[in-house]
Amino acid sequence: MILTVQVEELDAHRGAQRLVDDDSVAAICVEGVYTAAVCAEVSARLERAPWSAWRSAREHTRPGCPQVEVVGHPVSPSMLFPDGPAVEPYFGAAGDFAARCGELFGVDNAFADRVRRVLGALFDADVVVGPTVDARTYGTATLRRVPVGCGMGLHCENLYTHIAVLAPLRPLADLGRTVSVFVVLQAPEAGGELRVFGESPPDAHPTAAPSGVVRPPAGTMVVFAGGRRWHDVSPVFGEHPRWSIGGFAAPARRGRRIYFWA
Repeated sequence: MILTVQVEELDAHRGAQRLVDDDSVAAICVEGVYTAAVCAEVSARLERAPWSAWRSAREHTRPGCPQVEVVGHPVSPSMLFPDGPAVEPYFGAAGDFAARCGELFGVDNAFADRVRRVLGALFDADVVVGPTVDARTYGTATLRRVPVGCGMGLHCENLYTHIAVLAPLRPLADLGRTVSVFVVLQAPEAGGELRVFGESPPDAHPTAAPSGVVRPPAGTMVVFAGGRRWHDVSPVFGEHPRWSIGGFAAPARRGRRIYFWA
């Protein structure tokens, strides 16, 4: 089951994240976080210079072979970076990219502000975006481009809580309760669905049908238990890639606070 909420109705759904925690719903979709016009403009900018030059490969180095590309400095491991990012370069670049991301969206449409608004309501808690721990500041967002013919393979974030770049955050946040958060900026003509499965041992893959399938329209923020639940993105079809922006969040070990990072 998917819970769909209009952004102007968030106050009526304060604390709704508990429905994800107890598996009453597979995901929460908050529609209208961005307008279609804002999403279209941002997606167009991302395809042009200088943003097009900042896209980086994550899976392989084979020229001419399409793959998912990332804009920003993601914390998650990948085929090319199985241990996650190098710690010092990641923290060194996080602040600079946060500023560039702010330029991409503009002051009135800052992604961090949207995260605070939505997660603050769903968790009924204060939200810290890009926390600073021991003088190290985490990223506030990454952008992903899934080209036609590509998808994102099965994974769950709890497999990666041991990586070095998350060490400063572990004493503060309950990473075992990590949720994934993203907004689709450009939806493809077909495919590109988020498929949420159940929990599975670390060395296994889900074998059952997905408990939730989400194909959100542009401007919708999706929140789901990506830490403990296996998930993937189905292959994209049509003429346009799938663009999204997002990160991760987890509740504080003490107090009513949510940490968001990317």
